[in-house]
Amino acid sequence: MDVDVHLVEGLAEEALGERLRGLGLPIGGVKEKTLAALRAGIKTVMLPKRNEKDLEDVPAEARRKLEFVFLERVEEAVRTAIGELPKAAAKRAA
Repeated sequence: MDVDVHLVEGLAEEALGERLRGLGLPIGGVKEKTLAALRAGIKTVMLPKRNEKDLEDVPAEARRKLEFVFLERVEEAVRTAIGELPKAAAKRAA
């Protein structure tokens, strides 16, 4: 399984609390990243829920070819990509 992760770089201090709580912060370059994913053969794109409005910048043809998953919390990305963690692993991760 190939997983490509883009993280927010240079967070402002006021966003640090959101980051520590695992909230999905918006990203830039949604159109470019989405088109690159399509060219690479990726079929599902996960984006922060706050970027849902940015899909209007993505060409309709590309939107039709991809499945989009909008995330409110970072943990949702893990569940979407690999499924639920077994209970023993989840306890160790906590």
